[in-house]
Amino acid sequence: MKIFISAYACEPYKGSEPGIGWSFVNELSKYHEVHVLTRLNNQESIEQHNTNNIKFHYYDVPKWLSFWKKGKRGYQTYYYIWQILAYFKYKNFVNSSDFNIVHHLTFGANWMPSLFMMCKPKTIWGPVGSEDTYKPVLKTLPTRIKLKEAFRSTVKIFFNYIEPFRWMTLFKSDLILNHSSSYANYKYPSFIKHKVQDCTQTGLNINDQEYIKYKDLKPYENKGKIKLLICSELIAWKGVLISSKLFSKLAKEFDNIELIILGEGAEKKVMKNIFEENKVLEKVDFKGFVNKEELLEELYTSDILLYPAYHHGLATIILQSMYCYLPIISMSGDIISDVVHKKCGLAADGNTFEEIENNLYQNTKELIENNELRNKLSLNARELLKDKFTWEKLTINMNNIYKKVQND
Repeated sequence: MKIFISAYACEPYKGSEPGIGWSFVNELSKYHEVHVLTRLNNQESIEQHNTNNIKFHYYDVPKWLSFWKKGKRGYQTYYYIWQILAYFKYKNFVNSSDFNIVHHLTFGANWMPSLFMMCKPKTIWGPVGSEDTYKPVLKTLPTRIKLKEAFRSTVKIFFNYIEPFRWMTLFKSDLILNHSSSYANYKYPSFIKHKVQDCTQTGLNINDQEYIKYKDLKPYENKGKIKLLICSELIAWKGVLISSKLFSKLAKEFDNIELIILGEGAEKKVMKNIFEENKVLEKVDFKGFVNKEELLEELYTSDILLYPAYHHGLATIILQSMYCYLPIISMSGDIISDVVHKKCGLAADGNTFEEIENNLYQNTKELIENNELRNKLSLNARELLKDKFTWEKLTINMNNIYKKVQND
């Protein structure tokens, strides 16, 4: 087949959305003639690494419309403008080039429109989705974070119910691939539910050089302190403040535990204050950002990953942890808990935040004390990753989706 893919985020050897875009299109190129539209900003890194049969097209918003964008500030507004202008720039090319499938791949938010769904002949939107802040958690957040969450919810409501291009996306898509969890508040309108199908968004390429080293290794045998790990950007919704309070409580009870923190972010100072107030800072090591090789080594030699995020898609770090035999502590309320719960970790639930906090504590305590359970979840994690979450498996599934859409 001849496939056109809109992948705003697509860069080699990156995590999150850029990694999703890059991994998907490279795997798909083994089966199809693939054309990819992405940001001009990605061209240099793509051309250094692209060796497959992929034709890349590039576009960026004119500078006079994007001078205000810096780093992550305003990136969603920038993406919205990019999506509209890129469509009008490339729609004639797409409609006149005999593509079998037009596929919107990234940005993977189901509240943002994709005008390429108005192209012909067959269109696929996704995987897209969006997680909501788990309600018991929302009530307990500091005011500054509540305000951010309120703004986020207002924006989503506007796009979900008012913004016209998104309604066009719903009407025009032949298939919508959904990666949200069962907890997500937003449900697709009844008139399009027949074309919504669940689909995993994130995978891992275990044939990359960095992962080969761990291919035949058995779980790490820790003969020293139990090592807990926080690995993410240090921002509130990743659960880093919850993890800091959780470790502080556990560190007063267990002498044989330590905490490694990989990442940087706005909440680092608050986290340090929590550790200092609880007099456990000497058990904590902030290592900042590390490269992929160092990251995998830390994952493999750790005992428990703390990741109680409260509105997250399936983060790449979860899959990397699974590959490295690392059991995961999460909370219910997003797709991570759907994957983790009783399979490769423990997910805390509750009707109140106090219940959730207590369950997080009890779950982590159980993993610290129960070496047999840790080993069981470790082995489950590796097997589940290999069975369901490699890019090879996900791309085979996407290839079957393409065939079905084309034949319908």
